[in-house]
Amino acid sequence: MNKILCLVVCLTAFLFAEEKLPIYKTDDPSSKIIGYLTVSDEVEELTIPPKKKKVVKYVKQRNSKKKKRVVKYEELPPGPPPEYIPVKTRFAKKGYVRRADLARMKERATDLSGIYSSPTGSVILSKSPNSPGRFNIVIQNGHGRFRAAISMGNVQAMNQFGHTRFNYAEPGCVVDVDLFERKVRVAQKGCEEYNSPQNKLEGAYNDYKEYRHRAEVFNDPEFFMTFRKYVWCPEGPSSCEKIRDEDGCDVQIIWSKDSRGMIERHCGEHVHKYRPMESMIPHKQDFYKGEKPIMVKAKRTDMANEWMIWSYYPEAKRFKMVRYGMRPDAAYTEIYEP
Repeated sequence: MNKILCLVVCLTAFLFAEEKLPIYKTDDPSSKIIGYLTVSDEVEELTIPPKKKKVVKYVKQRNSKKKKRVVKYEELPPGPPPEYIPVKTRFAKKGYVRRADLARMKERATDLSGIYSSPTGSVILSKSPNSPGRFNIVIQNGHGRFRAAISMGNVQAMNQFGHTRFNYAEPGCVVDVDLFERKVRVAQKGCEEYNSPQNKLEGAYNDYKEYRHRAEVFNDPEFFMTFRKYVWCPEGPSSCEKIRDEDGCDVQIIWSKDSRGMIERHCGEHVHKYRPMESMIPHKQDFYKGEKPIMVKAKRTDMANEWMIWSYYPEAKRFKMVRYGMRPDAAYTEIYEP
């Protein structure tokens, strides 16, 4: 029944895409491109000279029948802003960029969100959607089962001497993240549970890239086990009891059905299917006898709003399902273990 596993944790995938903005020699986009700007480049917008029109008048002269021709240039009323505007860049003292594209790039340049990488890991910063000035931070260093990793939610950004600082603390673990000129340094105190024997969270992550989120791929090898009883907790850990399924049948849990990520619970003729939507990084309270689980946020396919966090412990051959969005001390939970 048991299979030999080689498990690979599928973490959130990102499509790196650092957009480049072309600089033209003139305000005609068909003119020569003299360079490309990125969000880290300095750009100075130049003054747009007012447009003038030529006005010719003929003025009478006092002692002559011949009129004098007088040419003047009058400023035209301001019109709509031009599509291409002059800028000073490292490529030339004067070039032209598309105004709307430059505005978008400037907005991105002030956004701290992105991936800051090192040769072995990365720090992912993303703005909290509902809390201005706060960020969700994921630190990963290493690969596979030897990865040090932690996820920190809703962390306040603080400005100190030109640096942006983030501080996260939980019992036995303090993480400081320092961001300056698109380079990140991570320091940690404690946090041994989030380290691996080969890697730690701390280090320098100096390679910045923008990112766009891409749908995650789940392809762990299939694994299944059958359980005669399981731990049922209708209202959190204080309500737990070990029971047989109400239909009196053994329960089979299939992890990553056909190696495509789907989680299934079989009991007699009843099958509950859970579609994986997002990999999650476990916290200390999710560990079991020191083992870090593989965690997945999944949606039950036959119910509209039934979201669960599934945890799989390969060494312990243990599964845990917790209803998403509830307090840990009150969340509906099922635990399957030998």
